[in-house]
Amino acid sequence: EEWDPAIATYQRFLKLYPKHDLTADLSLHIAELYEKAGNNSAAAKSYLAFVKNKKFSDRKDMHVKAYLALGLIEEGGGGKNAEKNADKYFSQSVATWQKIDDEDKKKATRGAAAEARFRQAERIFRGYKGSRMDDVNKLVGQIDAKLKLLSQAEPIYFEVIEMKSPLWTAAGAYRIGQMYKDFADALYDFPIPEDLPEEYVDEYRAVI
Repeated sequence: EEWDPAIATYQRFLKLYPKHDLTADLSLHIAELYEKAGNNSAAAKSYLAFVKNKKFSDRKDMHVKAYLALGLIEEGGGGKNAEKNADKYFSQSVATWQKIDDEDKKKATRGAAAEARFRQAERIFRGYKGSRMDDVNKLVGQIDAKLKLLSQAEPIYFEVIEMKSPLWTAAGAYRIGQMYKDFADALYDFPIPEDLPEEYVDEYRAVI
């Protein structure tokens, strides 16, 4: 309710002055206000209307933010296809950012694009964290599965770093270090066979 008057005012302005220079800004701001109000359904509808509006096709910088917002809404909403739909929007955010020619606009929106790419890596990271290394009979397969997920996520985090957004560069670098530490810890903490003599424990850990 707090945001309703502002939304109504912007909507009325857009109806009265559909060709005004602020049309794109206010249209996107309406979606943002719906999101702040917790009305994600209306927000998603407004973001989609914005990116599909041909009048705003040249506002790629704003599209980057809109696609990121759509991805975050999908990701937070849960549901059967939430991750798939979120990933699609995150990809569109990054792809749109890469097409921006104006260096100032590209720099201004690199944070949004970097977050979108980071979120894509996070989906793989969650799988990585959930993968287990706790069965001596399946150790090779479990190691391979964990390393495969690491090899999928790591280059995406490096892409985030290359976007040079300070916040997301730090986040990407942290995640890379965290993955390798997690892998090393998982190996070190692997259950020691009960019948293994104590003098061979260190050697056993070194081998695995």
